[in-house]
Amino acid sequence: MKTAKKKSEASNVAQPVDMREVPLGTLMRDKVTGWTGIAIAKVTFLNGCVQYSLKPQNLDKDGKLIDSSTIDCQQLEVIGVGLAPKEAPKKLTGGIMPDTPIIR
Repeated sequence: MKTAKKKSEASNVAQPVDMREVPLGTLMRDKVTGWTGIAIAKVTFLNGCVQYSLKPQNLDKDGKLIDSSTIDCQQLEVIGVGLAPKEAPKKLTGGIMPDTPIIR
């Protein structure tokens, strides 16, 4: 099991985090490329591989939204809260999302 370290707010000591169980809305970074974004989707494959889709918080040079990237959880680290749970939608809205990973 691959884990990352997360500082506990109470004790300021690094605590292990199971990267397969990071909640959506968490701010994460790809350790290889430096890509950062909010976890907007989680995909668990039959073989146990877990990937997160990260949506950047900024816009491109033309002011347009940047597409999300889907990255293996072993390559990610938690860097912040991102979207607080109280801000997340409480009602499931369903439908096709534009950043849904394509499985081929």
